[in-house]
Amino acid sequence: MIKITQPIKHDFGNEPEFVIRNQTIERSSWSFNSNQDGAKGTLDCDCRDPNVDVHVPLCHLCDDYLAIGRQSPISSSDDLSELQKPLSNQYRNRFTNCQFDRTLHHPSLPQPKDNTLENSTIIDESHWKREEGFRFIVTADTQFGILMDGFEMKEPNWKAEIEISRQTVQKMNNMKGKERPLFACVCGDLVDTESSFTTALAAWKRAHPDWQRDAIFEQQMKDWKEVWSNLDDDIALVCVCGNHDVGNRPTAQSIQKWSSSFGDDYLAFWANGTYHIALNNCLFYDPRNALDLFEEQVQWLESRLQYANSKGAKHIFVYSHFPWFLSHENETDEEMLGSSFAPEGWGPDGTKFSDFYFHIPIERRQIAMKLFKEYGVTACFSGHFHQNLEAKSSWGMDMIVTGPLSMPLLSTVLNAGYDNSLTIGIRAVDVTKEGFVHQFLPLEDQTIPPLYRFPSHTTAK
Repeated sequence: MIKITQPIKHDFGNEPEFVIRNQTIERSSWSFNSNQDGAKGTLDCDCRDPNVDVHVPLCHLCDDYLAIGRQSPISSSDDLSELQKPLSNQYRNRFTNCQFDRTLHHPSLPQPKDNTLENSTIIDESHWKREEGFRFIVTADTQFGILMDGFEMKEPNWKAEIEISRQTVQKMNNMKGKERPLFACVCGDLVDTESSFTTALAAWKRAHPDWQRDAIFEQQMKDWKEVWSNLDDDIALVCVCGNHDVGNRPTAQSIQKWSSSFGDDYLAFWANGTYHIALNNCLFYDPRNALDLFEEQVQWLESRLQYANSKGAKHIFVYSHFPWFLSHENETDEEMLGSSFAPEGWGPDGTKFSDFYFHIPIERRQIAMKLFKEYGVTACFSGHFHQNLEAKSSWGMDMIVTGPLSMPLLSTVLNAGYDNSLTIGIRAVDVTKEGFVHQFLPLEDQTIPPLYRFPSHTTAK
């Protein structure tokens, strides 16, 4: 017998959906009915209460994690106890399968059963599963397809980006002992070809109709999930959306497309007594096409910060795609005088991006900064800038930007002190109760692809 521990409504998007009609399921009283393509179906049982409809992923039917997304359809001859055994499924405990109520759930990251403010439980030392501290990994801008934007290819593809991600996954899988991460967070731009980029540098993006760009986008997401599903099962995976995932001006439709593949566009979770918040700050960059969703996220953010603060979180870490700032929290576009150049050969000669393109506009940045200061956020992590950078707020909050797992850029002003010949890599963050330290770990193979020939005039001033 399997008991549903709590009522959950869950949208699986493109993943299998199971509808449970009861609070208790006995193996003799259920059957599986699927539609023609087998993608969705209902799991029915004898109902004590026919008005109860609980949409729930199988992995949350009981206190233990169950496998989900079986390779073959469930039939009435299956033994439900078999569902509790690990199955060879690449998306178990990944993406939509490990999220509900905007909370990440993974066997390595046990969450309180009640994560509301009304719950009086304090997250004290008893919640530190690793007394000596723990590690997590931050990456950014895997951006499958970005090299198609500028370098000539006989057959446009994202093979180089796939290889970089494969090496990255292997690097994390090889970490052992205290260096073994609890989770890895990819800070946005997982892929490149979100269909609203109709005025992009790449001519092929402008030439293709929407449906063709959508098809390329879907394939990039599929390939990304396949590569990153090779991350060892005990390492949780957090996916943050970037502007190339949901657009420079996100819409409800573009966010839903993301959510159907990767899950919530913003969520939170506990890890070893610390609280972690992943945001869709593409909405902070330009919310005009989804103002209601922006306002909902701001309200949710404040509620989660208040919750973490009241529960005694030792640290609060925030993840997003856009850096909130690059120098200081009050910087304006007018004072951002530098530009970031692309490597030689990517796009027309002299291709560059103004540095002010990479931060959040000050009027909406101030909304976040006020909350981060009030509730004591320890550090923010981001990508988007395609180069490593560190800054600090006036009250001591760290703003840490991680270089890309694709094509690096090089700022004429903000890159002083960084070895930009080693920009492709990951950031390891080691956390204790007292604080945290971090280091950028370049991939061993820095020749895939050969992207470090920057124009001579990009030397830092």
